[in-house]
Amino acid sequence: MARKAADQVAVGSDLIAAGPGYLEDYLTGKPILDKPEERVRQVYLRRLVEEYGYPKTHLATEFPVKKGSKLIGPVDIAIFTGEVHDQSHIYIIVENKREDVTEGLDQLMSYMSPTRAAFGVWFNGVGTEYRSSHGEAPYFRKIPDIPKYGQSLEDVGRYKKSDLEPATELRSVFDERAQLHLRQPGPVEGRDLQRDPKTALPETGG
Repeated sequence: MARKAADQVAVGSDLIAAGPGYLEDYLTGKPILDKPEERVRQVYLRRLVEEYGYPKTHLATEFPVKKGSKLIGPVDIAIFTGEVHDQSHIYIIVENKREDVTEGLDQLMSYMSPTRAAFGVWFNGVGTEYRSSHGEAPYFRKIPDIPKYGQSLEDVGRYKKSDLEPATELRSVFDERAQLHLRQPGPVEGRDLQRDPKTALPETGG
């Protein structure tokens, strides 16, 4: 997996201690256990708000995702199209890992598959991988970044077809995405984010 020097961060910088063994959660201000993966998540939460401009009210951690009636996760970070926090309104899913872990892309895409998430991010504090989701094969494609709040994929930059590489995927993920495309043709909040990840996220939502 490629590593980008610009993505390297001092995991733990700007984190606030909340007593021995605890951190102050960036979203809620409440104490949370200080663990290596949690430090990575806190760094990316801050990045989503302060660099990408997403409102805190559009973010949630440990959000449960279902495939049919089966719970397949909570996801580390879910970014929603607005302040309504349910699976049908997920816009971006973020999978966080400790600095020494390089696996997890398949896990990210398995979480994206039964949702309408337009984008996915894998981040371990050392490197970052970005994926866009599509209604036809290849269902998950490598992209250089995710849009900032209120922007579209086109604002990230225009890419050659060869740059939008299909991600390594499990067969079951392909099958699930195909089924999702058939059973969920309707738009989310007036925009079909899943079918067209170039669509800009509305400035206001709810």
